[in-house]
Amino acid sequence: MAFPSLSSVSGWKIGFWSALLFYALGLVITVGLAQVMPVADMCNPGLPFFTGLLTLVFGACGLIAALLALLFGYRPPFLMGFIAANVMVLVGPALLILV
Repeated sequence: MAFPSLSSVSGWKIGFWSALLFYALGLVITVGLAQVMPVADMCNPGLPFFTGLLTLVFGACGLIAALLALLFGYRPPFLMGFIAANVMVLVGPALLILV
């Protein structure tokens, strides 16, 4: 079989790739809107900016919820992969900027 079934893929990988897919979808929508929406002015950042910002805010809320679940003892492999992807996307660039 060329593609493994979803049940044979580890939970860590599913959590990791689902979080990355969320951010990739947000990026594609932001870039797509930037191609068709008018250019923003100084008073209005525009819909593409708000779409990208909303993607990051929802991702950060997901990370906070996952960290709270981790603190309360819920530790499936899916959650570990989800946290790893969110930290990579949200904290990684900040660390690269600060270094």
